[in-house]
Amino acid sequence: MKKIIISSISILCVLLCACNQGSTDIPDSILQTESTTTPVITSFKTSEENPVTPPVSPACFNSFSELKNATDPQNEKNLFAYFEEQRVEGGQNEAVRAFVRAIRSYDNVVPYLNGVAIELIHKDGFPNIYMFASELYKLPWLWYSPNIPGENLYIKTTFLPESLLSKDNLTASKVIKELSPGSPNVGNTGERHKSIYENEIALSDRTVTALVIEYKTDKRNSTFFVYDNLIVEVRNDPEIWGTDWFSSLSFGAFPDEPEPSGNVQLNLDFTSIKEMYDTVTQEKLADWQKRHIAEVFPKDETGKTLMCDFDNLYEPALPENWTTNGASWYGPYYAFQIASGDKFGFVTWLPETLYSETFQRDYTDFFDNERITVTKTENEGGKEKTFYDTGMGGSMQERYVLYEGERTITVDKCYFLSVGSELVPDSEDVPVSVRLYCEEGEELFYTVMLYNFGSAPDDQLLKQFSMTPFDGS
Repeated sequence: MKKIIISSISILCVLLCACNQGSTDIPDSILQTESTTTPVITSFKTSEENPVTPPVSPACFNSFSELKNATDPQNEKNLFAYFEEQRVEGGQNEAVRAFVRAIRSYDNVVPYLNGVAIELIHKDGFPNIYMFASELYKLPWLWYSPNIPGENLYIKTTFLPESLLSKDNLTASKVIKELSPGSPNVGNTGERHKSIYENEIALSDRTVTALVIEYKTDKRNSTFFVYDNLIVEVRNDPEIWGTDWFSSLSFGAFPDEPEPSGNVQLNLDFTSIKEMYDTVTQEKLADWQKRHIAEVFPKDETGKTLMCDFDNLYEPALPENWTTNGASWYGPYYAFQIASGDKFGFVTWLPETLYSETFQRDYTDFFDNERITVTKTENEGGKEKTFYDTGMGGSMQERYVLYEGERTITVDKCYFLSVGSELVPDSEDVPVSVRLYCEEGEELFYTVMLYNFGSAPDDQLLKQFSMTPFDGS
């Protein structure tokens, strides 16, 4: 398992059936295997588009099995090392260790609907499960992203602190008062809240006294309740996830049955581009890596596995104090994790066809999303600002083009204006994320994603993110 810096946030997982550029024959020796036992592939990933980015980046997983494997006693050291690299404080580190032990000790970790482990969303570029070292009420939390049509929903769980386990008749309201007396609760409604009240909700196997928080600028509610030794939050639109959905919800053990194919990790992780280069060109791939290439990497219309050109690789060229912290290979494209203090992001090299598809989908067609309502546009000094609402509050995209030598850099900044996120403050000055679409001549195409700025990045800094040919050393 390779450690990589996040987001909360992952590389674009775009699979194109007919992408001829970057297609390369794989030597037979790479795909020949001697064993049928595939080792654990556990990855910590960021989501390229996820706007909620806490100071300490979460570990991310694509499936319940990845989460289970990561918390296994044989693998947990990698998880702990990841959070230590994120400068998780000493007390939080101990809380994470206890949290991991609890995940593998209890049989109520996974959300179930109608007795079946809940289907995860499997959306390109997004992890399905996040593990936060310290989030709401300064506790570790798991976030799940269920696949609920028409719903932007998540389910969060954490374990009750030991000091509360012996208390009887616990409700979410009582627990929150114990954990954080000043937090929103019955009789303590904040400026962002429409109302806060308790409500009896029937789940699949019990009835709970839930704490329901309604918001002024978000049609979704936060519904908290206690389930055995869990504190659960469901962030849901009650018109979509209503009483019928809650009546099918329960929590159980990790599922034994194979998970859907959408859970397959799409990449191979390496500590550096040199390790990636040497492993492939010197035919040092392990059997499971060979199977991964043959079974998971995308193929063209003839069935040929798509691979980038290892004779013409590129690596990031970064501003001062920024470092590269690993490389991920997806077949026809590859990416690098980068960081500087609390700031982080990644650089993704793409063949021209994939770059064009990405630009069209995520830039040109961005405002065609049915969940986005554009409210107004402005143009100031060649910088176009588009204000819009997603049903979760107001946001703004600021877009313009920079030129640096032969490079054309299309800048796309995202701002939260009235989202009211608990993790990222609303600001018209500091972007939640910055995305750069870079074209250099007719041969080099890449994107740069940046997160967690404490102040507005200037254009001179943005111009310093580029790529340079890898010389093999």
